[in-house]
Amino acid sequence: ASSEGYLRVGVRAVLRNDRFLFEADSAARASPPDSFRAWAGVFAELREERFAVREYLNGFSEEDVDLGRRLNVSVNLAPDAFGYERDGVGLRLGGSVAGRLGGGVMWRLAAAANGLFNAGGLDSGRVVAVAGAAVQPTERQALIVRIEGGLLDDPAPSGEFDLGFEVGPRLFDPHSFVGTRAAWGTAEYRWFAWDDLLDLAGVGFAAFLDYGGAWFGDQDVRTGGNVGLGLRLGATRASVARTTRIDVGYRFGPDVTGDRWAVSIGSAVQLF
Repeated sequence: ASSEGYLRVGVRAVLRNDRFLFEADSAARASPPDSFRAWAGVFAELREERFAVREYLNGFSEEDVDLGRRLNVSVNLAPDAFGYERDGVGLRLGGSVAGRLGGGVMWRLAAAANGLFNAGGLDSGRVVAVAGAAVQPTERQALIVRIEGGLLDDPAPSGEFDLGFEVGPRLFDPHSFVGTRAAWGTAEYRWFAWDDLLDLAGVGFAAFLDYGGAWFGDQDVRTGGNVGLGLRLGATRASVARTTRIDVGYRFGPDVTGDRWAVSIGSAVQLF
């Protein structure tokens, strides 16, 4: 390790004992058996440390934007001798690169893939990629763009992509788009107008555009989008650069149900 980065290698092991206890009125139902399982693995992470100090990007306060590079890999073994139905090997590979173009535009690309393999081949897997960029044309204004996409194979129940409200098109209800395939993007222009209006909070404004969706492999693509304006509230002395959003806008696309106009209150989209 040094001030410019580090290489970390290690081993990990997990012992898991599951026991089930049913209430009296459900005693007639079959009880799943208690189980004891274990798995072990090795991992490595190589990281380059490089940060850009910025204000008025994700929030009103000063923040360190990670522009370094990272690579991580892990291999986990779960043999049947450790309590599983069959031998399994879990692999994971992930990494990211980032930088600045001409000292102005900050960008970052990241991707991660993992899979569980057994005698029958791939049991389940996940691939996700993210791209983001930002530019600050003036001290108090910022334009951010973020695009994400992913693919799942045989996920665990409730492990599907779940878009809407906080993740994905913000003016759609939670769980509006669910599936094993997903793609969505956002563009937002922010103006951090006042740091401490009435000595209460920082106040800013934003214009935004979102589009995307999620669907299952045997279904047609399901997408929707929204465009609108919003209010941004935050604190200049917060330990984390983040704002609360109050957005109003118009929903569009082939899979919109209900009213076209909507209001949404939540956390603002982060650049990286």
